[in-house]
Amino acid sequence: MRGYFFKSLTGFSFILMFSVLFSCGKKCNPDFVGVRDSGDIVADSKIKPSCGGLMSSHPDSLTITGVHPYAGRMSYSINDSEIQAVDYNQYSVLAYPLSVNTCAGIEREVTIDNAAQTVLYKIKISQCGDSPESVFLENYVLVPNVDGFQVTREVEYNNM
Repeated sequence: MRGYFFKSLTGFSFILMFSVLFSCGKKCNPDFVGVRDSGDIVADSKIKPSCGGLMSSHPDSLTITGVHPYAGRMSYSINDSEIQAVDYNQYSVLAYPLSVNTCAGIEREVTIDNAAQTVLYKIKISQCGDSPESVFLENYVLVPNVDGFQVTREVEYNNM
């Protein structure tokens, strides 16, 4: 029963997130609404935590590798295929919580420099500045294994 509740809660969270993100008013329309990924983010991947609210106690960012306390709580799918546990020998999960307005476009780009063992995670948010409502997004991305790398995050908010 508990597993069903969390799956339902996760599904409801995704439906709520997308319905809010796709409900732009006519006064303000960013170039696009939704999420675009590029760089070293695993293409067409979606992270599916076992429960919501993991990032609410971490206002900053996290790099989740095999030794992280949340490692066992992360699953993923590619192209909405079968959900599977994250193989931390192959992948890592980057998380950066965001508060965005209800009409927003989010561009996420990860650049990994293996020689320098660094990661740059850029997030650009284009949103309507006069929107009275905002939503909290846990904002997870799946990337190749970056265990031990220095991760830097750059976040840019563009209010329209």
